[in-house]
Amino acid sequence: SGDADSFLYYVMPFVEGESLREKLDREKQLSIEEGVKLAIAVASALDHAHRHNVIHRDIKPANVLLQDGQATVADFGIALAVHQAGGTRLTETGLSIGTPHYMSPEQAMGDRELDARSDVYSLGAMLYEMLAGDPPYTGSTAQAIVAKVITEKAPSITAVRDTVPPNVASAIAQSLNKLPADRFASAAQFAQALENPAFRSTASPQRDEATPAAATAKTARLSWMPWAAAAATLVVGLAVGGKLRPSVDESVYRFTLRTEGFTNQGMDIASDGSFIVYSASDTLGVSRLFLRYFNELESRRLPGTEGGLSPSLSPDDQQIAYVMNRTSPTFGIYRVSVAGTPPVEISPIELLGITWGSDDYLYLADPVEGVTARMPSAGGDIELLVEPDTAAYSATHLWHDVLPGAKGVVFSIVRTDERLNDVGILDLNTREVRVLARGTAPKYVLSGYLLYASFEGTLFRRPFDVDRMEFTGPAESVVSGLWVPGFGFANVMVSENGTLVYQPSVATGTAFGRTLTGYAPDAGDFGRRIVLVDRNGTGRVLPLPRQAYNNVAVSPNGSRLVLEVLEGAADGGHLLMMGFDDSIPGRFTSDGIDTYPVWTRDGTRVAFSRFANNVRDLYWKPADGSGREEPIFQRDGAEFEIQFTPDDSLFIYRFGNASLGDDLAIRYWDDREPDEHPTFLDLPGAAERAHKLSPDGRWLAYVSDKTGEDRVYVRPFPDDGSGAVYQVSTGVGTEPVWSPRGGELFYKERGALTAATVFTAPSFSVSERRRLFSVSDYWNNQNHARYDVMPDGQSFVMIGVTSSSGTGIET
Repeated sequence: SGDADSFLYYVMPFVEGESLREKLDREKQLSIEEGVKLAIAVASALDHAHRHNVIHRDIKPANVLLQDGQATVADFGIALAVHQAGGTRLTETGLSIGTPHYMSPEQAMGDRELDARSDVYSLGAMLYEMLAGDPPYTGSTAQAIVAKVITEKAPSITAVRDTVPPNVASAIAQSLNKLPADRFASAAQFAQALENPAFRSTASPQRDEATPAAATAKTARLSWMPWAAAAATLVVGLAVGGKLRPSVDESVYRFTLRTEGFTNQGMDIASDGSFIVYSASDTLGVSRLFLRYFNELESRRLPGTEGGLSPSLSPDDQQIAYVMNRTSPTFGIYRVSVAGTPPVEISPIELLGITWGSDDYLYLADPVEGVTARMPSAGGDIELLVEPDTAAYSATHLWHDVLPGAKGVVFSIVRTDERLNDVGILDLNTREVRVLARGTAPKYVLSGYLLYASFEGTLFRRPFDVDRMEFTGPAESVVSGLWVPGFGFANVMVSENGTLVYQPSVATGTAFGRTLTGYAPDAGDFGRRIVLVDRNGTGRVLPLPRQAYNNVAVSPNGSRLVLEVLEGAADGGHLLMMGFDDSIPGRFTSDGIDTYPVWTRDGTRVAFSRFANNVRDLYWKPADGSGREEPIFQRDGAEFEIQFTPDDSLFIYRFGNASLGDDLAIRYWDDREPDEHPTFLDLPGAAERAHKLSPDGRWLAYVSDKTGEDRVYVRPFPDDGSGAVYQVSTGVGTEPVWSPRGGELFYKERGALTAATVFTAPSFSVSERRRLFSVSDYWNNQNHARYDVMPDGQSFVMIGVTSSSGTGIET
């Protein structure tokens, strides 16, 4: 570097090649040998920098340049700029230099002083992606990824690639530990572990990956990190009295509850323990709020709550406050009634933790800044109550619970410098904060006890005087085996009548039940599988990698399958094409966000809905890949699922986006009148969706909530003027799909796939409805069928959901 004619300049070596990012985009995964070799080379470069007191801060594939197979670490200029020019000013503003997928927890928390162990974490995340094909944490937004980095344990690399040697898997696990003290002290130590076949990590032992784990739910009264992973089984039991109320000698009842999708984004329980409200979605999908009464067999979807997270019930259990996780300006705090009236915005603020206190205030927490604040439940000014001791970001206040009479608030004091939390209390009169005990996730029980968890997974109860805000006796254990991941998050709730809900560390049951062959769920598995299921529910897992599969479509002749994989967006990703004979999927679409694939009736094309440049239109492409992806038509508004008539001359599509609050309507298009798009079905105050056209093209099955709950209906198509409407499902029904052979309409009702025997000529009628098999272990959705039927009508292609390590809920 220097100056010439008053101009400053600096010179860098030219690297003739490509970045590791470009290589991964092309090859997806590297061989184990190549991935480890590159990681060791990067570790050597980092070790040299660290010994010269330079921390990179932004290790990622884009900053590793490859020339003739050799790795060069680039962009150290960012590190030097932060170190020399930024000073404390950068970090005091909350800026965290780095990329969320590879950012260490302390960097994500805004720690001002980072050391070599932060770069070691980033290198471990990068090696994980080189071997697994994806980073250890993914999400639809940067906030979602950061929250996972801070709160969730990284899934084992062997859960997605079982050929990774034990020493490499152990080295990656140790590099990804939440606490810097549990990682390698230097990049050189990381490299040595990768080269040493005998290395095994002691700081972060791996679970037995053959241990079955059920898809389960997770909850917390105030869950500020709504993205902590969990899945769809809820083990529920009623602790009516028992250890929560020792003076009452009553039995403890436990039962298992299935929920809609993945309840990974917050839950609350009614004061009388009669129902729960929860947010459910897949790990990358759109979340929604559901109500589940314990005396009912099905959950109730709250309309208009798409994007809802962290629900909290009002003191009278009639209203629900929740966070709306959408892009600005609709991100904010909303309120909806238990009865399901339309949601209303309370505030546009972006704090993620929320709980509704008995004083009718909403208590708010920020996972990054750690502050405690409150605002009136109807909206208004935000009052800052207390800030934690933020010296070097050593502590934050999270997981609040408001005491009766709003005398105080209990919470976890989360210390980022050690894997130990304290139970703290805030006196709302004096604004004084005191430490009560060593523990985490406190919850108050009206019978006069404070519950809190230990990092070892034991839930304690201890007599507590609300007026004096202090313990009055020793602690006793209530249950052991809680799931308590990094930073002390524990899913524990308790109602006023003593119904306890908690998440155990080991889930009960298995992911798909005993009828499934060829698959054993792995601990830490967040992926989904493609499963071929017969009418008895016996399944065969196709030999495909676990991915975030979101939709499937079988070709008319049954030889090929189109798969939608979520990637970088909550409502779609890209499409893969595979043959059933070889089971090797290839990339079918390459641009935009593509979803809802469907074959034309002649099998020559695949149509889909594409979101690009803030516009959603319908496209199609030759099924053999010989042509480009071309728009079918382009119009204002959002067009979704498409259905073709038998001669492919006319198609029907859904118009409107439920996640944006649009009316959902079904329209059709005739190639003889290309400018006309008549509305076929649009009932006032109702949403029509999930439409499927019968094999003969004369009947349209669809889902409508015109009665207040989803039902499956059939209408003649085109409209014959008769006004005939036939209800097929007897109760709440979703996801209708016709048998390609005719004579049957399949749909989901009461947690099972149901087959309705139907007659379509001369008019429509239903003669029989048969329950085929449970769909609780498969991907379900209210707006679109997430499965397809094979041409013989005797088997189904389903998307199997699997669980992460340490999931499950018991009450």
